[in-house]
Amino acid sequence: MRAGKWTNLSPVRKQEVIRNMMIGLSGIGKFLIQNTPLLFHCRNYCRMHVSALIIASAACVYSCNNSLDRNDQQNASGDSAGNSGDSTLLAQYEPRELKTNWSKHTIPIDSIYDGGVGKNDIPAIDYPEFVSQEQANGFLTGPDFGIIVTGEQIQKFYPFSILNWHEVVNDFLGRIPIAVTFCPLCGSAIVFNRIVDGDTLIFGVSGKLYESNLLMFDEKTESLWSQALGECVAGDFAGKKLSLFNSAIVTYEDIEKNFPDAKVLSTQTGFDRNYTRDPYADYVSNEALYFPVSKKSDRYENKEMMYVVQLEKTSVAFPWKQLLKNGKAKVATSGGTVEVEVKNFLPAASRIEDSTPINGYFSYWFSWYAVNGATGKVWTQ
Repeated sequence: MRAGKWTNLSPVRKQEVIRNMMIGLSGIGKFLIQNTPLLFHCRNYCRMHVSALIIASAACVYSCNNSLDRNDQQNASGDSAGNSGDSTLLAQYEPRELKTNWSKHTIPIDSIYDGGVGKNDIPAIDYPEFVSQEQANGFLTGPDFGIIVTGEQIQKFYPFSILNWHEVVNDFLGRIPIAVTFCPLCGSAIVFNRIVDGDTLIFGVSGKLYESNLLMFDEKTESLWSQALGECVAGDFAGKKLSLFNSAIVTYEDIEKNFPDAKVLSTQTGFDRNYTRDPYADYVSNEALYFPVSKKSDRYENKEMMYVVQLEKTSVAFPWKQLLKNGKAKVATSGGTVEVEVKNFLPAASRIEDSTPINGYFSYWFSWYAVNGATGKVWTQ
């Protein structure tokens, strides 16, 4: 629209134009998010060009909106007080920002990176549905990976083909509230108990990253929780730990062979996503990282898979390929000796001194080293 024409429009018509522009931007954003969660996790040039497009469009809308003089704003809103009415329209489309209490944090605030997506732009699954393996054969094949979680008389399988697009599933295993989490950037598949200080928390994806790793937020306080640390790093829950729930990464073929009664997370998630496409296929095929980390080690390749257990204050990483080949491994720590044994591609960890089971999870080497390299231990043959 030409500038001369804009000034001749009535206040109501100006607001209609702004509304249509905002709806258009919202539609573009929805399309981009539906087609790939990697849009803002991609290389810098992609983020730069997309960000420039959004910033330029937003600046245009802002400029148009502010060309309304104060009298026009008051007349259009019917609010003689001034500023409350003119923000009503834009408030409908204002992105939902995190309400984190930033005064409380256990890590430097400037170490938290913007992943490019906003809060809930990658939507968690809060009401998961499950299907039988016979039904899952329609969208899964033998080599497809996912997370297996087992409880008393119940097993559940969460395919990566779904988790790639959601990253967090708020679920129950029997009566136990769990958060099944997956960070595609770190290959970290970690399950937590959702009870903290007697409250059952519901988690979402914040769009923020710490050490290239998923930062979840809880809906109660919108505190930020590091998946890799299993700890709240910013907000009212700062310093609180999540209890680790045992899990493993297996293929769907392993599920069919070893867990015939396991239920499978359904693609009927309530969201419009293409679960047949892997948006991270290029990322996992090379050693490049999209976001910086504070500590790195070339002892293993960045995306070498580790099986990780925590014994008291010591995190122990077992290189998965070597562990599979060896079948059994032991590592001495200040809290005791950790032993891991692998049967049917499933690891089981315990403390030798008293046979206490130890929960574990999987993660890429670079991610484990970034947060545990200074104090953790690595098993070697």
